Amino acid sequence: VFLLQMQLQMAVEKELVDLPLNDVGTEYPKSFCCSLTGTLMSDPVILIDNCLTYDRLSLEQWFNENGNVSPVTQEPLSNIPQFIPNLALKAQIDEYHQKQSKEQQKKFNRAFVSVSPTDKHTATPIKLLLCGDCGVGKTSIKKFVEFATDKTQTVQPTIGADICHVRLLHASSSSADHDRNIVVRITDICGQDTFRSVARQLYRDVHGVIMVCSVDYADSAHSLKTKWCDDIYEHGPDAVYGIVLINKCDLLHDTRLSDERRAQYESVMRQALQFANAVGYAAYCTSAVTGEYLHCAVSELTERIAQDPMMWDNIQHEQRMQKQ
Repeated sequence: VFLLQMQLQMAVEKELVDLPLNDVGTEYPKSFCCSLTGTLMSDPVILIDNCLTYDRLSLEQWFNENGNVSPVTQEPLSNIPQFIPNLALKAQIDEYHQKQSKEQQKKFNRAFVSVSPTDKHTATPIKLLLCGDCGVGKTSIKKFVEFATDKTQTVQPTIGADICHVRLLHASSSSADHDRNIVVRITDICGQDTFRSVARQLYRDVHGVIMVCSVDYADSAHSLKTKWCDDIYEHGPDAVYGIVLINKCDLLHDTRLSDERRAQYESVMRQALQFANAVGYAAYCTSAVTGEYLHCAVSELTERIAQDPMMWDNIQHEQRMQKQ
């Protein structure tokens, strides 16, 4: 039994490696599913007769309804059915549930609050730039980060640039070592080519860029590489942090979505992920409708900037120069 427990634990751990998160439907490792029903187990037990793992309630129900008959061979068992708790697998399932719970909280946790016009001048500002093609949802993202909701049903395209200031609520221990009061200035620039020359002037003093594409706009991921990345390198500072937001991922939750449309959306996601990997930026699947990962993504970018000693010294120097 001990050897069986060890082998099962190793198999589960192997299956957990690189298990993809599925935002559309929850997927579990096969080792977590009952050999009888195929559903997630809550109390896994090993049937001594065949050394397979079942959920206790499902196995008890099987024997109550079918008598001493093997659930695998459908033949009578020579002995009274005996099973023992699979403690190793139970621990793995519990740990998996805890990780999923934390991930769900992380997706929707609020990390910022809006600040008043007077307060925004009293704290150290980290300057972030929202860039991406017109219609990918940049303005809705900015509104959700500022207000934790998109208050308007219809969003008008940004003309030139639109700015908001927010304060980081909960910094990590390393970010909060010096009791930092972190205020973030988010500049949403127009995605239309008409205003592109004006928007380029806003790249100069940014500390981080939020590059946005959307799953329903096929060219938006390609534009990150051919248009927006070039502008950042040409007109932005030498050192700049960045993230990629793959927006409107809530569209993938639509059960009426055709296979063809779903394939188009997933193609955009793959392009965006390949681009993010090439430039070394973290990528997030987001939605300005549900708020998935918006606060999480922007807060993690903010904290990476705040944890960079050289970057933080430059930010404080800029603040002192403005006060003089």
